[in-house]
Amino acid sequence: MVLVDNIMEPTLQNQKQSEDDLQKAASYFARDAQAQCIDVSAMAFPTGHKSPNEEMLSAVAVKLRYLILGIENAIFSDQSIVQSSVPQSWNLLLHSSFLKEPVLIDFVLAQFASDRLTAKVLENGNTRLVDQLPAQLLSDSSIPIADAAQALLASETLLRRSPEFIYQQLSSELLHQTTWRVVAALQVLSGKKNAEHISNSKRLLNNHDESNSVRAAARKIVHFLAGHEENAALDPAKSGVAIFVASLAARTGLDHDHILRLIDGHSSAPLALILRACDLTREMAMEIICLFNRFNLTPLEISYVDRHFETLTRDEAQSDIAVWRTERARYLAFPELDKAT
Repeated sequence: MVLVDNIMEPTLQNQKQSEDDLQKAASYFARDAQAQCIDVSAMAFPTGHKSPNEEMLSAVAVKLRYLILGIENAIFSDQSIVQSSVPQSWNLLLHSSFLKEPVLIDFVLAQFASDRLTAKVLENGNTRLVDQLPAQLLSDSSIPIADAAQALLASETLLRRSPEFIYQQLSSELLHQTTWRVVAALQVLSGKKNAEHISNSKRLLNNHDESNSVRAAARKIVHFLAGHEENAALDPAKSGVAIFVASLAARTGLDHDHILRLIDGHSSAPLALILRACDLTREMAMEIICLFNRFNLTPLEISYVDRHFETLTRDEAQSDIAVWRTERARYLAFPELDKAT
């Protein structure tokens, strides 16, 4: 895809050709040598179980660029014409550390997890997208269910075809914060206040309907499915990832994005505990775990489920999950507090 190639980091080969190319390239990579020290330090001494792999780092960078690009398109013009370059505000936002804020990274990682989980379901399962619950519910007799299914499919299709519209998946609060940061960065770069940018930004925020996001549409479907197709919602091969995760969220109180990241994590143990909290049988839980993990399952993880799943009470699982909710909320709101402890 041309856009992906164009939004990658600049190199000596793709810098603009002019008489001072060498000076600009030398200065750029001299600063890069200094920045590399910070990157190596962070990756050499990770605080998580495993260091982020190249696939994850690349996906986060690309999705963040798409996000800022989409917002800039809306700010520049209500026609949303896609630029074919790095967003104008990108470097300034990056150097201000705004793009590194945990709440934004958490959102992008959840989008990355959703992509991976959907790919795993389609690869390991026997169901096509057109056979999954969202497509089947388009003709449901319940108008709210049919409308929510249409919103879910439309949102997922738009993301696949035009990834720069990823900003439409943001919560209203995070979109508001990100949009005005972009506006501020553009004004700093131009050295003047731009009334049109401000007007277009207000229009973008006023027109944003969070209920059309994948997360909200899936949550609405799960709500209206109560007592009707509930078992199908808990089968990711039949329901699709969004409805499956929304169903788990409704039963556990965990945030949708949090569940996505837990399922796509380094171990199947969190998913097993979540499924126990949802009162699934060991056989059903193992089928779901295998669907998402297959050959990545370790003997220890299989042992967790075989030996402990049925001896663990639902209340015990829910109690642990409540702690996860609290810890995540604290981290996203006060990230510096976790660094200090």
